[in-house]
Amino acid sequence: MAEERKQRRTVTEAAARVPKMVRANLTENLKAKEEGKPVAYSFIVSFYDEIIRAMDIVPAWVESYSGVCAAKRDANRFLEKAESQNFSRSLCSYATCGLGFDIWRSELGGEMPPDAPWGGIAKPDFILGTGQMVCDPRYKWPQAVQHYMQDVPAYIGGFYWPPYDERINQREVEKYYLKYAVEELKGAIAFIEKQTQRRMDWGRLEELVDLVDRTWDMFIDAYELRKATPTPMDTGDAMNTMVPLAFMLGTQEAYDFYRDLYNELQARNQRKEGVVADEKYRLLWGAGLSSPSSGPIERPSGLTDSICLE
Repeated sequence: MAEERKQRRTVTEAAARVPKMVRANLTENLKAKEEGKPVAYSFIVSFYDEIIRAMDIVPAWVESYSGVCAAKRDANRFLEKAESQNFSRSLCSYATCGLGFDIWRSELGGEMPPDAPWGGIAKPDFILGTGQMVCDPRYKWPQAVQHYMQDVPAYIGGFYWPPYDERINQREVEKYYLKYAVEELKGAIAFIEKQTQRRMDWGRLEELVDLVDRTWDMFIDAYELRKATPTPMDTGDAMNTMVPLAFMLGTQEAYDFYRDLYNELQARNQRKEGVVADEKYRLLWGAGLSSPSSGPIERPSGLTDSICLE
């Protein structure tokens, strides 16, 4: 079984589709730049997905490109470039890799660094950042980028949720956070309208919000199927199949992907077809993907076989 899985690399057909999706998603911004379409640096879990798609903005996913550099064993030179500008080694490696790339490009007068993986990442027309979301650099990373792309404006929205405290009324406090988030999202729309000289199509935005809600529901329903014994999908595939959720929300392709994943896992459960034939123990992976400085391979070690043991 282990040798068979090593040859297949993925358990599910859905996960096997992800590499091509990642490549297409990351090179889309280069094509858009050539065609004169607006391109924006964006970040995972940005909360702007529906807005970006509704306004025909092509996102350039900086963190994802840092991951590609790492997978290609080519992140170190960008990390060192950032460190040469006194960015600390203790910073998030995704951020320092992305900053190193932008620093190098600025030194070359806007040209791509030599032999950039997958052709590089397009210089954005503007940056859409989110403070206090997922990781610490979210506020300062876009601002740091502007030192090397001074002609690129940035909008950095803040999104928060109330810390749990049993002494306070969560519902009462929550409405203040929601009001704040709405104001930040409206600020993002106003910023994009100014940069693109386009008006928001509110009808299209409503359609995309509905599509994203349905995509999340399909994603959750698919992952719930992993509870079966034997489990139909291991953690390696689970990490890979999060790609559309992270970088493709607001697209029909993302919804269709999770619908297909759901159908595949349901069929595997009906056939009692699991990652291992006789699952006795299950390890739960409680962390995220490896950072560029740790030198991950295409499928990070530690994720591949972390779900089931015979």
